[in-house]
Amino acid sequence: MVSSQPATIGKGGKRIWCYPVEISGPRQRLRTVIAVALLFLFYSAPFYRWNEAPFIRLHFSKGFFFLFGQPIAMSEMYHFVFLIILLVLILFLSAALWGRIWCGYACPQTIFIEHILRRIEFYIEGPALHRKANDLKKITLSKISKKTLKYLLFLIVCVSFSTTLVSYFIDPLIAWQFSDTTANLVTIILTSLAMFNGTYWREQFCTLACPYARIQSAFEDPNSKSFGYDANRGEPRGKSKPDNSSAGDCIDCSLCVRVCPTSIDIRDGMNQLECLNCGRCADACDSIMINLKRPKGLVRFDKETNLNLNATRSKNVVPIRKHVLFYFVAIFTLCGYGVFKFIARKSVGVQIFAVGQTPYFQSENRISNLLQIKLSNQSSKIQDLKIAIENPVFRIDSPQEAKAISPGETRILPFLVSFDLNSYDGSDTDISVISQYSGEIIKIPRKFVKPGR
Repeated sequence: MVSSQPATIGKGGKRIWCYPVEISGPRQRLRTVIAVALLFLFYSAPFYRWNEAPFIRLHFSKGFFFLFGQPIAMSEMYHFVFLIILLVLILFLSAALWGRIWCGYACPQTIFIEHILRRIEFYIEGPALHRKANDLKKITLSKISKKTLKYLLFLIVCVSFSTTLVSYFIDPLIAWQFSDTTANLVTIILTSLAMFNGTYWREQFCTLACPYARIQSAFEDPNSKSFGYDANRGEPRGKSKPDNSSAGDCIDCSLCVRVCPTSIDIRDGMNQLECLNCGRCADACDSIMINLKRPKGLVRFDKETNLNLNATRSKNVVPIRKHVLFYFVAIFTLCGYGVFKFIARKSVGVQIFAVGQTPYFQSENRISNLLQIKLSNQSSKIQDLKIAIENPVFRIDSPQEAKAISPGETRILPFLVSFDLNSYDGSDTDISVISQYSGEIIKIPRKFVKPGR
């Protein structure tokens, strides 16, 4: 039966420290490879450039962004909205198929704690049981020196993490030189939060604060795969099967509990709130089964229906799951539309606005419309733009060109157009913006205002 009390919280809310025993196995090696790849991507992405532009940069203060080396103006924020929705749908799909596989293999919290901080603890203070015993002993000089070194390395890791995160929003060279006051303040705040999380909160963040832990069960069904215990095979638990043929394969060694990073007992049931789906329990149980010369898979990654019915995966026909089908259709539709919109985007964004309460000015038979033209450079190169109206009735008084617009820059200019009162019938007229860099021509239809219209 699943306990309603988290394993790391005692009576009165007292913290119970978790000391997961080190374990190796194929799942842990896979987790390590994924963690190394994601850490490399996280630390290198701010420095990577594509077509001489940042691969990704979120310039909120400047009002534009870089995505895949392409500058995105605020008016094109829907590209980021598409990307965020797509990532959320992929997360939902992974939960429907494989439970909390994200938490165990790719979550930044898990990688930060399991693959960096706990490894530092292991190399400085020794194995988990040794650390637990030392923490219960009196304070000694050796204990103080080891703790000091550990927390110093924690601090270095947290500073590097925070500075890299800030590098996604400003130039990474500025972030790492600590030459910007605002960036330094944000780095200090992020470092403080990371230190609190890494030294104290740890797995309690996953249990108490992570919203995904609260909602992930809504995406699962009995055909979703997750790590679970085969009670049909393991029960009743017994220490020695040859002497007691009725005993199950589980010898009640509790290694699956001692290796768990959140201290749960996987034998209490699948999809427990604290379970990260990391597979440490499965690797631990497999190592025991190998030593006992019994089949592996007493704790395994499988469907709830298979574990409950003691069936093999090959014998089960997976029914059509409507929510999984919906996720696939939504992901492919959104991905296709988003890629099409991103590829089809123009190198220049143009918007024209009316300004002021007076729509026009009249001097004898000459009418002037004062507008605003908003020009956004959506390419990775500096652009010179020419503004023109092919209709000879109109004259652009200002401006006829805009020079040296940087990638991602948005420039708003007063736009003055004049025409003869008797020569314009009030129909749409194309205003052309020509890119001197790409030769692309963007035409914006516009009605101009004159007396009586």
